Amino acid sequence: RLVLDSYPEPDKSFTGNVILPSWFGKLEKPVPEENASAPLEKSILQEAMPETSPVIIQKPLVAFPDKKEIESHESPETVTEKVPHEIEGDGPKVTITIPKPSIPAPDHKSDIPDKEPAKHPGPIPGKKKNPKFEPKEAVLYGAILRTKELQKTDQALSLIEKFLEAYPDSDVSEQLRFMKAEILFSALRGGEKGLLEKVIAAYQEVINGAPDSELALKSYLKMAKAYAESGSHYLGISCLDLAIRRYQNSRTLGKAYLARGEISLEEHLSEKAVDDFKTVLRRYPAPELTSRALFGIARYLQSRGLYDEAQKRLSKIAKINPGFFVEEPEFLSVQAQNYLYLKEYTKARDYFYRAINLANEREGNDLLLMHIADTYLQESKRKKAEGLYTLVKDTYPESEGASIAELRLGELHGDVKKFQEIMKKHPKGSIAEIATLKVANAYYKAGLYQKTMESLKELVRKPPKDSMVTAARSLFARAAEGAMGDLYKKSKYSELVSLFHENDALLKGKIRPDKEILVAQSLQELKDYSGAVSAYRELDPADLSGEKIKEYYLGLADCLSSSGFSQESIQLLKEARKGRLQFATRLAVTRALAERYNREKRFKEAYDLYAEMLQHKKAVPTEEMANIYLSMGQVLHAQGMYQEARAALNNAITLSEKHKKLKGILLSALWKLGEGYLGEKKYSDALEAFA
Repeated sequence: RLVLDSYPEPDKSFTGNVILPSWFGKLEKPVPEENASAPLEKSILQEAMPETSPVIIQKPLVAFPDKKEIESHESPETVTEKVPHEIEGDGPKVTITIPKPSIPAPDHKSDIPDKEPAKHPGPIPGKKKNPKFEPKEAVLYGAILRTKELQKTDQALSLIEKFLEAYPDSDVSEQLRFMKAEILFSALRGGEKGLLEKVIAAYQEVINGAPDSELALKSYLKMAKAYAESGSHYLGISCLDLAIRRYQNSRTLGKAYLARGEISLEEHLSEKAVDDFKTVLRRYPAPELTSRALFGIARYLQSRGLYDEAQKRLSKIAKINPGFFVEEPEFLSVQAQNYLYLKEYTKARDYFYRAINLANEREGNDLLLMHIADTYLQESKRKKAEGLYTLVKDTYPESEGASIAELRLGELHGDVKKFQEIMKKHPKGSIAEIATLKVANAYYKAGLYQKTMESLKELVRKPPKDSMVTAARSLFARAAEGAMGDLYKKSKYSELVSLFHENDALLKGKIRPDKEILVAQSLQELKDYSGAVSAYRELDPADLSGEKIKEYYLGLADCLSSSGFSQESIQLLKEARKGRLQFATRLAVTRALAERYNREKRFKEAYDLYAEMLQHKKAVPTEEMANIYLSMGQVLHAQGMYQEARAALNNAITLSEKHKKLKGILLSALWKLGEGYLGEKKYSDALEAFA
């Protein structure tokens, strides 16, 4: 809800000597009196109670003083309780008297620049405080006030129109135009349809009739409020922009900055909102305005996860305006949420219970009780949490809180069927989305990745406007990674590629590169080398882990070679060697490049690379060393350097003959050794090598 005024609008049904002349209703008209002064504005608590009386609020309350009531699930009773102010302990103690607060000077140094506060400008001229009436005019005016008091709105509007037509220049015409706008706005807020244009036109009439009056500024504020409550937030902000530019000399301009900040915060225009709140703190340091500005900043900080900073502002509000929660009940739930985020669960419960005892337009008792149950769950007090969840479900059966309670209970017991029942009961809305997410999460934990994706199929295709869809998309991506990993291990390459392409809008750039490379490798296994090259090039090797970087360069190089782009393959590997690679990756890339030089008959370049690898004998595994010696012997043999080749091949034989798994290297080395002896016409040695 958007509250644009620091105080509730005063009831001007009968304003006594402020508007009516003192002679009204008497037989003779006396000499006019001196202007009566307007009553001083009081704070909400001062208006609500005398010096020694507590604030009394009568509303449905739910209290849970002990375990018996939690287990009994009784319906809430209507009781009269004194509003809590300082509550001790862990339960909902609600009988505490609130004394009239003494409000100290505001302290918000952290939000105010080191500047001298601007002096308040003077009042806007043009408002007549001591109206004069003709007898018939006074009678008609009294009739208007009477019908308004009796809430006969249609009759009041008709009389106002009649009055303004008969007495357009009356001293109270300005107030009556504003009264007309207020009556229409009240009807709009009461649910009457199609009144927005009339409300705006009525307030605009006030502005046109007396553009320099204080009521003109109030009209801008009310227009902004009407637009915002009807969903046209940007039009509301535009009204406030006009007011701020036009009424720089008004004492009450702080309300306009405050209202603009609150609407901007609702529209997630965070920087603009915070700037307006800071302007209020700097230039209009009245406690009621300061409290609202600090509250706006606290809400912004909380939304950004800066809970410690938010708490500083919330504590400051409690210090400078102890009764702030009476005019703004949402303060209690925001404070409770902040303590919840700070993991101060006892304090969070205390404030949630306070919020239950005061009206809260944003959250009902069902949701507040859910929050209290959640604090117990966070403290691993499962039995207490479960009791409250059950109570909410039974006491508020058709509420949002009851649906969430069913979800929590299902989660506590790991009951997927319970989630599915909730989905059938609530096929649309946030509850259905939460249940869908819970079911999908249960499938994911069980390793049923494709079933997880199937259950999230509808939810993930919605626009990502809230955290629910964002969470669903994240889980969908993780499930896709698991499914792709399983398919690759089972050599189901076609299914893996299909799964990715069917969901590429949701997966491309969303799954980890170490998993996305499986698409390229699957295409490579399917011998779709051009497709594999495209898939590899969608990836940035810098985003891959060490082992996957090696697979990336070797896989892409092989696909380029297989596609007939041998030179591009060689260039890729040369460029890769220039980067900062792990030793194992550098060794594999160097060997792959040497083999390509060998195939291209660039023996000198191939030999140099093999020799380079032999410089790191101690770090190279035995199998790799045997392979290097074999390849070096093959390069030398191809150049007719049989004696040098024999030395390299004998080294390969020595390393491989002791390991059964290296038998293939051993046989290749012996065969190449025999071919060398044949080249030298040493037939007996060749026969021995072949044997």
